[in-house]
Amino acid sequence: MSHLLIQGLVSKFRQKLSIQRYAQSTIKRYRNCLAKFLKAFEKYELDQVSEKNIENYIAHLLQNEKISDAYQKQMLGTIAKFYELIYDKKLGLFYLYPKRKKSTLPKKLFVFNCVGLQRAISGT
Repeated sequence: MSHLLIQGLVSKFRQKLSIQRYAQSTIKRYRNCLAKFLKAFEKYELDQVSEKNIENYIAHLLQNEKISDAYQKQMLGTIAKFYELIYDKKLGLFYLYPKRKKSTLPKKLFVFNCVGLQRAISGT
């Protein structure tokens, strides 16, 4: 796929998002994700890319680029929206979205948190 064709697809996608009244910041994020996706699939016929190909691409991003949950969702949303708007094709990518939220420890403990912990430990 030529650079010119990629630019044309990105431009057409951006125009359709604008018509749907997406915010410019959202369009910019979609455009960046789409450009990365199109570069990765430049040797493929895009209308022939399968969900399995996309799954392998997401796995590659997870393993090699250590993408975040948020970026994974953003990339999947972009790909799904692109195929819906450009090829009128609904992709079933829901199974690729992260299912669990990561549990993290709080960055700060406030006094009432410490008092609550102390009471729980002492049984009062």
